[in-house]
Amino acid sequence: MVADVSIDPGVMARRERRFALALFAPAFVLLLVTTTAPLIFLAWNSLQQLDMSMPWLSGFAGLGNYLRLGEDPRFWNSLALTGIYTASTVVLQVIIGLSLAMLVLQIPRGQAMLRVAAILPIVLAPVVVGLFWRTLVLAPDVGLVDLVTRTLGLGSHNWLGDPQLALISVIAIHTWQWTPFAFLVLLATLATLPPDLYEAARLDRASAWLRSNPRFAKPGGRLRRNSGSFNATSETASSTTSAQVLTIRPQVMCKDGPSPEVEASWTRPRGT
Repeated sequence: MVADVSIDPGVMARRERRFALALFAPAFVLLLVTTTAPLIFLAWNSLQQLDMSMPWLSGFAGLGNYLRLGEDPRFWNSLALTGIYTASTVVLQVIIGLSLAMLVLQIPRGQAMLRVAAILPIVLAPVVVGLFWRTLVLAPDVGLVDLVTRTLGLGSHNWLGDPQLALISVIAIHTWQWTPFAFLVLLATLATLPPDLYEAARLDRASAWLRSNPRFAKPGGRLRRNSGSFNATSETASSTTSAQVLTIRPQVMCKDGPSPEVEASWTRPRGT
């Protein structure tokens, strides 16, 4: 006689929830320790008056630091530059990434090799990227960009010493390194679309732009809008919070940091 060993569904569900929680808890705790806790500590420090030379003068400052920050014109100038930097890099990465994704989809063979080649800039360390661009691309007289401009009769330029050119250079470098991320996200999204949508668009004599436009069909449009929103949000977060871009890479490209002219132009208020 076989004993009845059936388990109550409610008990089984509780066991599965506990098992799932046991798998989830370590990663969640690690995430809290490495991301949330430093943010809370940083927010608390922003409310303090910290004097490293005279620690006894340190104490709670409340919103005083933020009030002084709002009165400093250098902060607003830096904020404007950050906005220009973020908007430029996000727009360029999405446009170039979408164009590359549409181009690769038209290539029947070799897509795997193209995807591997596309992710190479992402995996490079900021130090390597800075040295590469400083010595091979943006170096005056011998850099690739300088060779092209002199060939076109535009003369030689100090790409990392001129304030305006330095900002353009940083935007170009960040776009070059992180466009593959937008390319991979958009390529994966477009690859999941059913071929029937493209066939219907061709039968309707839609142009290539309309076939890639998010509004060209409701199912595909919704999918591509979601991927575009995710990609733009990710790129914005990456551009505005990347300490590597704004500290390590310029330090490497400019050896001891930005030139006094560049630093003064990026920190002083506009019109002064």
